[in-house]
Amino acid sequence: MAERPDPRGPSAAFWAPGLTVLSAFLLNLLLYGYSFGSDPHVVQVVPLIGRLKDPGFYPADPYLEAMRWFPSLYPRLMAFLSGPVDLERLHLLLYLPVRLFWFAAVYRTAAAMFPGRRTAVLACLLAAVSPLTNVLTPLGEEPMIKSSLYHTTLAAPCLLLSMAWFLEGRGAPAFGLLAAGCALNGLAAGHVALMFLAATLWSPPGRVWRGWLTFALLMLPWLWWQGAHRPPGAWGDRQTVEILRLWYPGHYFPSLWSAAKWSDILTKVPLLLGLVWSALPRCKPSRSLRAFLAAVAAMALAAWFFGEVLPVPAVVLAQLFRGDAVFCVLALVCAADRIAAALDEPGLVPLALGALTVACLARVGPSPYPLCVLLLLVLRRPVWTRRGAAAGLLCCLGNILISPVQLWWNLSMGLLFALILAPGAAPGAGAGPPARRACVALVLGLLPLAPWLGHRLRLVRAHDAGAARQAQWRLVQEWARAETPSGAVFFVPADSQGFRVFSRRSPVTEWTDACAVHWDPAFGAEWLRRIADSMRAESLPPGAELSRLAGRYGAGYLIAPSARAFPGAALYSNPGFSVYRIAASGANGPARPGRAKTPRRPPPGRQRPSASGRGA
Repeated sequence: MAERPDPRGPSAAFWAPGLTVLSAFLLNLLLYGYSFGSDPHVVQVVPLIGRLKDPGFYPADPYLEAMRWFPSLYPRLMAFLSGPVDLERLHLLLYLPVRLFWFAAVYRTAAAMFPGRRTAVLACLLAAVSPLTNVLTPLGEEPMIKSSLYHTTLAAPCLLLSMAWFLEGRGAPAFGLLAAGCALNGLAAGHVALMFLAATLWSPPGRVWRGWLTFALLMLPWLWWQGAHRPPGAWGDRQTVEILRLWYPGHYFPSLWSAAKWSDILTKVPLLLGLVWSALPRCKPSRSLRAFLAAVAAMALAAWFFGEVLPVPAVVLAQLFRGDAVFCVLALVCAADRIAAALDEPGLVPLALGALTVACLARVGPSPYPLCVLLLLVLRRPVWTRRGAAAGLLCCLGNILISPVQLWWNLSMGLLFALILAPGAAPGAGAGPPARRACVALVLGLLPLAPWLGHRLRLVRAHDAGAARQAQWRLVQEWARAETPSGAVFFVPADSQGFRVFSRRSPVTEWTDACAVHWDPAFGAEWLRRIADSMRAESLPPGAELSRLAGRYGAGYLIAPSARAFPGAALYSNPGFSVYRIAASGANGPARPGRAKTPRRPPPGRQRPSASGRGA
C-alpha cells in the first residue's frame, strides 16, 4: 500500500503528524472528557499524596498506613510538584500534555508497524473514539490510558513509545522508556516486558540484548527501593485471593464474570483477532507482532489457570488479564490499516465495511454486530459478502423489535449493512480520493453514536443520574471539610468511593479500600472487619447500638442516603445524602482485634460499573 510522495514537500510530512495528534486529542476530549474525583484509581491514590504533603492528614487511618507501600513514584512526584499548585488543577495541567504524548505514541507505533501515513492517521482517530483504549477492554477491563490522571496514565505513553521503538529496532531507548514506565506502574510495565521477552526469544539474536542489559542496569535502583519498601507477606496468601474474589472479580476470575462480559468477549475478541490476522501480511515487524500476541495469550491462560484451577496469590496479584490493554491498541492499529487498504478500492462495499468496523470498535458493551463484520472480513466472494450483509441487516431488524430503546443505533447499523446490498454497490460506485473516502467512512461509522455525541455537545438534554449523584457526593465532602474537625471519622455508604479526596476526612472504610491488598496483603483482614461493620452501620438509625459500633473506630458521623430519613434533624442534607451526628459511646479508638465476618458483596445496583476499573 505504497503512497505517493506528498507534492507539498517535507513541510507537509512534518505537520501531518502534529495535526493528526492534535485532532485526535480534541476529539477524545470531546467524547470522553476529563475527571478527577470520580475514577477509582485516582481516589485510591490522592489521599496518599495528601499524606505525603502533610503527615497530619487522615490520622489513624489504616488504609493510609497500608498505602505507604504503594509501589510507584507517581504519588511522591505529585506531592513534590503540587507544593505551590492546587492538586486538582495540577492533575488537569499534567493530563493534557500526557494525553498529547499518548496520541503521538499511537502515531509512532502505527508508523513502525505499517507503511503509509493514512494508517497512522486512522489509528490515532480510532484510538480517540474507541472505548477499548478509553473505557473498557474485554478481558482485563482496564485500557492503557483513561480520561483521568494517575500512575497508569503517566506510564502509558512511555510504555507505548517503548513498544514503537522496540518494533523499529531501537533496543536501548525502548528499554530505557520501559524502565521509566516501570517506576510509574510496574504492573503494566511488567506486561509489556513479557511481550518484549517473547519477541526477543522469537527473533534471531541481535542488538536487542543490549537493550535488556540497559533495562537491568536502570532497574537496579528501583529494585533496591522496592526491596526496602516491601511489607512482610507481600506476595499474598489464600485470604488475599478470597478477598479479591469477593471485592472485584473482573480482573481475576473468569468463573465470576457476568453474562454481559462474556458476550462482549465472544464478539469483540474474534473481531480484533480477525483484524490483526488480516493485517499481518502488510505488517513490517510481523514476527514481533506474532510474538506479542502469543505473549498476551499466554498471560491470559496463566491468569485463568493460576487464578481458578491452581490459585497462586502472586500470579493473581499480577492481574495478567490486563495484558489485553496493549493488545487492544495493536488491534486498533491493525484495524486502521485494514480500513485504509479497503478504501484503496472503489465502491460502496469497502466504504460500508470500513464504517461498520469503526462503529463496532466505537461501541460500548456487548453487541452481535462485531461477529457480522468479522464474517464480512473473511468472506471474500461477493455472494457470501452479500449473504453476510443480509444476516447483519436481519439482526438489526430483530434488535429493533427486541430493543426499541436502541432504535437509532440499530437503524444506523442497518443502513450500513444495506449499503453493501444496494444495487450501486458494484465496483466503481462511490469512487473518490482515498482520503475523502476515509473521512466518509469515519462519519458513517460514528453515525450510530449520534445521540451520545449530541449529549456530549449538549445538543440533546438528558438527565445523567450518575453525574448528579457524584455532584451531591462532592457537596457532602466539602461540607465535612468545612464543618468538622480534621480528625473526624465517618461511616459512609458501602457503594460510595473517594470520600477522602475532597473532605480530607477519614471514612471507617470504603469498598475500594480493598485495593490496598495488592501491595499490603496484611491489610485484608482489617478491611474485612471494617467493611462488615460499615455495612451493618448502614442499617442502623442513630442510637445506642450505632454509638457502640462507632466507638470501635472513633467515628462521630454517619452519612446515609437522603431517601432514608432517620429521627432527628440531619446536620447537613442534599437530595442525595444526609449527615447525622453519632453520640459518643464506649472507647473512642481503633477497632479491637477479633475475627471478622465475611461481608456479602453489595447488590449489583450498589457497585460501580465494571468499566471504571478496580485494580491497582
